[in-house]
Amino acid sequence: MEVNLASQDSSILGRIRERLRREGIRPMSRQSRDFLRNKISALTRAPDRDRMLREGATVPNALIGSLYFFFYDPKFKQQLPYYDRFPLVFPFSVGADRFTGLNLHYVDYVNRIRLLDALYQFANNHRFDGSTRLRLSWSVLNDAARLPQVRPCVHTYLNHHVQSRFLWVDPSEFEIAAFLPVAQ
Repeated sequence: MEVNLASQDSSILGRIRERLRREGIRPMSRQSRDFLRNKISALTRAPDRDRMLREGATVPNALIGSLYFFFYDPKFKQQLPYYDRFPLVFPFSVGADRFTGLNLHYVDYVNRIRLLDALYQFANNHRFDGSTRLRLSWSVLNDAARLPQVRPCVHTYLNHHVQSRFLWVDPSEFEIAAFLPVAQ
């Protein structure tokens, strides 16, 4: 996987991670979730999406079990009551011309955290570093459909409608990314 880590520390996610470190809050903890929930309500404007893509670690293709932001222009947007132009997606099925994944923007903040907590059981390790992937597939998610948060998040994306590279989210920053007010 091609990852540009040159300016990761100056990225928006990096700055938020540094703030958590300064506050003495450990990522992947209840305290970090509470901290982020409180801070999100104080944000007055969404982070600059273009800047996130310029400064973050981007990759040309999405891999199953990683988390990504990207710009998207839906094929049938005129028929859709709403859609997400800047999805936050865990792909779980990748084909030649499309991929299907869980877009966390389709549930509210509380349910995003519930969904993330449920998805952590499918992690290949509990280090939550660059080697961590979620072992996701439709059969796993369908079995987990008892979680009401899963169904609204499942979306298929056509590759030729993706309008940017994929901004890879470090697994230690999953919760931070889930709380960023960047849905468009």
